[in-house]
Amino acid sequence: MAANAHTLKQLELLQSLIQGTEEGDEVVEVTVSKLVNYELEKLRKRQSQLQRKLITFEEKYGLKTEEFQQAFSQGTLGDETDFFEWMAVAEIYREVSRQLIEAEPISNAPPNPGAAQ
Repeated sequence: MAANAHTLKQLELLQSLIQGTEEGDEVVEVTVSKLVNYELEKLRKRQSQLQRKLITFEEKYGLKTEEFQQAFSQGTLGDETDFFEWMAVAEIYREVSRQLIEAEPISNAPPNPGAAQ
């Protein structure tokens, strides 16, 4: 976690340095774009792993995840350990998917018009 805190501090510094400039910098634009794409690819891989786990649960219990969540929330399925794990995986999958959806417009946006070409 300390490494993440250090990285976040560096990003905050980079943000303040960039905000203080009048024109864009192609090297910074390309580097940041590559870093964002790298992190998004890691998130896509995580989403894919989670999706495979969900499919495994769906096949094992003969329910779609949405059906399972509704039945589990209503207390009609019992307290099997698998059900708690399935619910957790479904929630994480939903959060990862939300992050990807929110990141898409930003990551696919063209560079700032003021950036050097």
